[in-house]
Amino acid sequence: MASTALLFLNACGDKDPVDKPSSTSKGMYVLNEGGFQKGNASISFINTDDNTLQTKLYETANKQPLGDVGNALNIINDKLYVVVNNSGLIRVLDKKTYVELATIEGFTSPRQIVAVNEKTAYVSDLFANKLSVVDLTTNKISQTVKLHGSTEKMVVSGNELFVTNGSTNYVYVVNTESATLVDSIDIGGNSNEIWLLNGKPTVIRNANTDNKVQGAVLSLNAAAHNIESSVAYNYTGTLWTCRSSLDNGNIYFLLDQKVMKYDGKSISNIFSVDFTAYNMYCTNGTIWLCDAKDYQQTGTVSSFAGDGTLKNSFNTGIIPSVLWYVEL
Repeated sequence: MASTALLFLNACGDKDPVDKPSSTSKGMYVLNEGGFQKGNASISFINTDDNTLQTKLYETANKQPLGDVGNALNIINDKLYVVVNNSGLIRVLDKKTYVELATIEGFTSPRQIVAVNEKTAYVSDLFANKLSVVDLTTNKISQTVKLHGSTEKMVVSGNELFVTNGSTNYVYVVNTESATLVDSIDIGGNSNEIWLLNGKPTVIRNANTDNKVQGAVLSLNAAAHNIESSVAYNYTGTLWTCRSSLDNGNIYFLLDQKVMKYDGKSISNIFSVDFTAYNMYCTNGTIWLCDAKDYQQTGTVSSFAGDGTLKNSFNTGIIPSVLWYVEL
């Protein structure tokens, strides 16, 4: 379909908008990354019941800045975990009031947090050459697992953690009971996106035409630790990182100004937009796209129907980058 023009509900500017709070019910957490070394990361909430927007929720609740570069969100044990990359910490919040309950520190450059059970979570890291194991009862790092390169997203399959890597050709396999590296799967290029699709760890290999690496979606055999199937996609530029989302048995991912879908067998182009989306999130057939604009002014989060029809747009903060749907 033709590129879709965006509808703006708030005026753009170089500061986050502050809207009148509405009661949170069903909606989308938005983690606004903020500018590097500017300390202006923030959390917004889009209420999908009444299409209202709340912004700067952490600052309002805690009377202090969230930190430098918001990188990831996760809900663990009914609490909201916010990974603040350049600040080297994870903030643990009440998921309704955004009041800070604890701070987990000691990381070099944390990227993602994934729970393997109620008491233990693993944290990947951009620069540390290791994973950190976090005790969720004490909010302390209990041990580490040495790995090489920048670790990114992770999925749990049984008692093993599959870890993507942005600087090597391997997906690492870590035993979560012994906290040890047990295998490395050579996927032929670096990766950062991985999902559990139909019970199988499924990784997106980043395209890098400079090094003649073709982008592909790879289904891994969790037991044998090898590649079970591979579907390549065409790309002519250098794709330094892929962004994706899982919804209703499909993986959706971004390719420049296109939204692509992998259904477990093939890849297709769903629709195109007139901007380069920074990140995405899919839920119940609705596709949400982040537009970071010039990385200085307030960015936009927009929702689209599956055919690319624009549903709504919200100006949420500086570099909106991570979305998470919740029913509170």
